[in-house]
Amino acid sequence: MTKKSDTGPKSLPASFFELIEHSETKYGICAYIPLLFSVCCFLPLVIIEKYEFNFENKISSDEFVSFHTSLLVFSGIIAAFSISSINHIMNLTSKYPFSDYLMEEKLFNSFVFYPQFVFIIQCALAVFSVIFICSHFIFDFNEPNRFRLVLFSSGYAVYMIIRTVGLLGLMRLLNWHFARYEIMYNED
Repeated sequence: MTKKSDTGPKSLPASFFELIEHSETKYGICAYIPLLFSVCCFLPLVIIEKYEFNFENKISSDEFVSFHTSLLVFSGIIAAFSISSINHIMNLTSKYPFSDYLMEEKLFNSFVFYPQFVFIIQCALAVFSVIFICSHFIFDFNEPNRFRLVLFSSGYAVYMIIRTVGLLGLMRLLNWHFARYEIMYNED
């Protein structure tokens, strides 16, 4: 493997947009639509609005705060468990000469971006929970709004879980590429 000139790492937003452009070749215009996020977070809200869900006595103020406090703890636990997966991915992708192989195959950016993206999603759930709890005390949400926020937060938690499970698939794919690289390296 030949060492290429180092252009430095790409920023997280630059990596994100590069991966979306790459996905456009496979998915077309749908690559620009956050379909999974929309289905998880907004579809339940659209359904309850369309069918005029009855909001009477559904979620008390205490239940709202308890729910979001639980989500805060849950997102922390999931983030703590996924740190080892993220660490494994980052360690393996950064080892030279395997990192050079990933760069030649134009895969390095994908393997570095996704774990960071998942960690941001996990942290965002914790931040949303804190914001919703604090704003509830400031604005004293009414029953329908508490229900909508719980529904949105639940959907976001499902989205976070799906993306976190995606780390396992990414680790499997990275290990496959590493094994392929080892075979190629040992043949040379």
